[in-house]
Amino acid sequence: MQPTLRQHSTIPRDLEGTLAGLSEADLDLARGEGAWTIREIVHHIVDSYDTTWHAIAAAIGKPGCRYYLDWYDPANTWTQVMKYSERPIGPALALLRAKCDYVAHILEVVPDAGGRWLTLIRVTGEPERKLNVTELLQHLSQHAYQHIDQIRFTRDKHGK
Repeated sequence: MQPTLRQHSTIPRDLEGTLAGLSEADLDLARGEGAWTIREIVHHIVDSYDTTWHAIAAAIGKPGCRYYLDWYDPANTWTQVMKYSERPIGPALALLRAKCDYVAHILEVVPDAGGRWLTLIRVTGEPERKLNVTELLQHLSQHAYQHIDQIRFTRDKHGK
């Protein structure tokens, strides 16, 4: 298993480990005023993964395609629109586990899947980016672990 896939496969386990022992009320703790709560961070990680999964599928299924992600709000107003603060995290964690397993299986059975690529069009006016599946997985892993670190910081700050 290549390092990117190995790190990618550990995201659900590491996220769940970071959440272990927290009460429902603890999920609503934040690092500071105006910062996302632990609950909101969990939903953001999962939605980001789920959104990127579609780009991964496009790159594997039709290498070289143009993938438009211009509908995703870079200002992250999804936290309000998708009601992150009101939703339980159990279904989100189950989806993340399933998606990570699903992607890992595809990468094991599809030859050269990691090198297949697409052109990503993220925001109108932003330069197009050519990315392969391995790069998308690296981005996902880095993104998830940055937010897992935020959860750890929040726990430490609140003595949890």
